[in-house]
Amino acid sequence: MVSTEAFLGLTHQVQALAGMMQTIIPHIPQLMQMLASHQLVAPWQAPQQGVPQSPPVRREQPDNEGPHRPPTKVTSDNLNASSVQPVSQLDEVQREFDKSKEEIGESSKGGSPFIPEIQDKPVPTNFQLPVLESYDGSSDPSEHIMAFQAQMALYDTSDSLMCQAFPTTLRGLARLWYNRLRPSSISSFDSLAKEFELNFMASARPRPTVASLLSSTQGSDEPLGQFVRRFAAEVRGMPDAHPSLAI
Repeated sequence: MVSTEAFLGLTHQVQALAGMMQTIIPHIPQLMQMLASHQLVAPWQAPQQGVPQSPPVRREQPDNEGPHRPPTKVTSDNLNASSVQPVSQLDEVQREFDKSKEEIGESSKGGSPFIPEIQDKPVPTNFQLPVLESYDGSSDPSEHIMAFQAQMALYDTSDSLMCQAFPTTLRGLARLWYNRLRPSSISSFDSLAKEFELNFMASARPRPTVASLLSSTQGSDEPLGQFVRRFAAEVRGMPDAHPSLAI
């Protein structure tokens, strides 16, 4: 059974191979043309067995054509000179591919941030990843955690499965943060969520307090009904608000 970590690593490798092919494809016509021209003028090709060879036809040279020029001889130096540029380009493509493989290895060689008990837990065959907008570090991390938990609540999920599925909802800076977690440092989803919220605390939306609610006032151009709805929305955002504040 393929784990989430192995699937993500395979995805990165496929993307690197696709990038390498996109770099090689533009050079294919040039290489094919060069190979075709070499085959046409190659002097070392032996005649086929059993096929009679027609005698060479000697052309009469008109008087006005001047002296006959011998055909240019194809040498190894000419071939080497004509193939230096495409070969060097292929070498550059290979170096870029090797570099991408090294970067993939560097990001994963540190090991999973989860303890072995979580890593070794197989993913159920009928499990589907939650349909959730990827988090990139620019919005409230607590809201992303709550949305993820609500999606996972639809399944009979374990703590280890939540740990393995959560990284699939990250991208950009959030994905870099996950890749830099210390190996075997996460023992539960609660500890993962705390590390996540602590790292992206600067993106958290300020929570209303009783003091901020009591000090809120109606805007000069704000209708009374709109002010009441805004006040009620702030109250609903406080899970520990006193019932007397509700309108």
